[in-house]
Amino acid sequence: MAHCPECKTNNKTPSRTWKILDEPNRSGIFNERGIGIFQCARCGTTFPESIGKRRLIIMDANQYEKLSNDLKDILEENKKLKESVEISSLKYTILDLEHEISSLKKEKRELEIKLLGYR
Repeated sequence: MAHCPECKTNNKTPSRTWKILDEPNRSGIFNERGIGIFQCARCGTTFPESIGKRRLIIMDANQYEKLSNDLKDILEENKKLKESVEISSLKYTILDLEHEISSLKKEKRELEIKLLGYR
């Protein structure tokens, strides 16, 4: 939200916007800034205001494509690893449940024997 420099009123919408680019640094990184021209709703003053900024980099298209493909491969591998971890976790859960079932069956047999003894 842009504040009028004269009356400090908040102004939401610019009447005109455009983008400007800084010069790239040695690493090829530069900023893209959004500039808006606002007209104050209260006093009518027209003033410019920055409305956003993002960092960009100049990169060879082949290098970008390689990095993009590498990222896709890593994400796919990550998905497979998560599934593998979930499967091994489920295996341990199954083993725990089987152990608990056998314990409950043993306890049931013992209780049935006790019950027969009382009859």
